Amino acid sequence: MGDEGDFLDKLREMVAGERRYASFFEATDQQISEWGVAYTFAECSMSESGFPLRSLRRRGQGNDPPDCEAVDSHGHTMAIEVTELVDAHAVASAERGQLHWAIWNEEKVRKAIQTRLTAKDGKQLKGGPYEEYLVLVHSDEPGLSVSIVERSLAGHHFDAPARINRAFLLMSYDPAIRGYPYFPLRFRERAV
Repeated sequence: MGDEGDFLDKLREMVAGERRYASFFEATDQQISEWGVAYTFAECSMSESGFPLRSLRRRGQGNDPPDCEAVDSHGHTMAIEVTELVDAHAVASAERGQLHWAIWNEEKVRKAIQTRLTAKDGKQLKGGPYEEYLVLVHSDEPGLSVSIVERSLAGHHFDAPARINRAFLLMSYDPAIRGYPYFPLRFRERAV
């Protein structure tokens, strides 16, 4: 059995370590997952200001935040932080073998995104200098549809951040549009 047995053991370990809920962007290595989210966004958002990005790279454990950095189309260095919109209770239930989808409504979406943005805005970035700080909130929540997200974000402005320049919500692949839906997250004006 030799090599085949070793391979099967490693495969079992990998599968056992996988999260069983909302795992589209998940990899066994968090840094690879974060880079994958940033890369996916860079590929599907070519029409955004400053895109396409060049030189997208992971910063590596101990050198974050930010998770990644890139150079925009104007030659400016961009810090990119990645965070996930996921229901922690649904993840914990799935780990116990009780799979059920989280229920999402507009208020829950807005509150969860605001929590993620506030946490990322409070981060002291390493490296740089960065001309822009971009936050990518990604989600593979099975009960979170594009229509719920659209209703949640329509006319809504999140608290004015101190550090973040732009933020987006990126959802997992949608076969109906043959792509990855993403949504700009708007902020209130900063108080002067």
